[in-house]
Amino acid sequence: MAAYATVARATTYPFTLPDALGGSVTITRKPQRIVSLAPNVTEILFAVGAGDRVVGVTRFCNYPPEAKRLPKVGGYTDISVEAVVALSPDLVVVSRGNPKPTLAALSRQGLTILAAINTESLDEVERAILRIGRATDNEEQARQVCETMQKTLASVQKTVSDVNPRRRVYFGSLAAPYMAAGPSSFIGECIAAAGGDNVAQGIRGAWPTLSIETIIARDPEVVIEGFHADAAGGHRDELLKRLRGDPVWSKIAAVREDRVFIMNDDMVHRPGPRLAEAVADMARLFYPERFPTDGARKPQ
Repeated sequence: MAAYATVARATTYPFTLPDALGGSVTITRKPQRIVSLAPNVTEILFAVGAGDRVVGVTRFCNYPPEAKRLPKVGGYTDISVEAVVALSPDLVVVSRGNPKPTLAALSRQGLTILAAINTESLDEVERAILRIGRATDNEEQARQVCETMQKTLASVQKTVSDVNPRRRVYFGSLAAPYMAAGPSSFIGECIAAAGGDNVAQGIRGAWPTLSIETIIARDPEVVIEGFHADAAGGHRDELLKRLRGDPVWSKIAAVREDRVFIMNDDMVHRPGPRLAEAVADMARLFYPERFPTDGARKPQ
């Protein structure tokens, strides 16, 4: 992630801001009523200090906890134009995957729409944070969020940079079909940043389907499944017991050596401000011996 060296100052309105889709948006005044159409956008808005001006979110926006109490405007792809308009927002912040016809309908209603993020990558997350900070007059807070993320990632890099060989990692489904995070995926980038050797390396596609024979042959030393935080509970113990009793999965090094983990699906899949800590969590799972004194935790 590139360092943000610009000296932040109070935003002067109106101004035109490049968005994540190659276009631009003109913001005429400091937004006082903001609607977020994606969970990662909601997290960014709260992280940069604009959370008190958010008046509407999707039903998937569950972090921070305050977001759960806000009015809902639908889901990620089934957004209600009427519900958004009824909240009288002066800024609607959208993300990759929001339906273009819906965004066009909102635009026809005269609403100001900022596309905060398009591609999913660590660098794009930083750009989205800074973009939202600029739009909401929270540039200094946005810069601080980015600097914190950079420090976390730099610390991980320093800790794992000399690992050789790197531990083989499988992140994906543990029931057929075995869809794994490929190196070109967002999760694949996080695995690499955490010092892991992705067992899906060399297989085309962001989320390729691996045969069980391929998984056995590449013998992952760490296996991770994403699971919703509110539902995980004792899932890891149950999962490990099932895999140990499976005639195929029991052959995998990660299962034999008790390195099967559950990660907070929301945290690791959302391109937002918690992402750097998700990478740090991955590194702790890959190389716990390298994090002996920082309260290493195993997300379950």
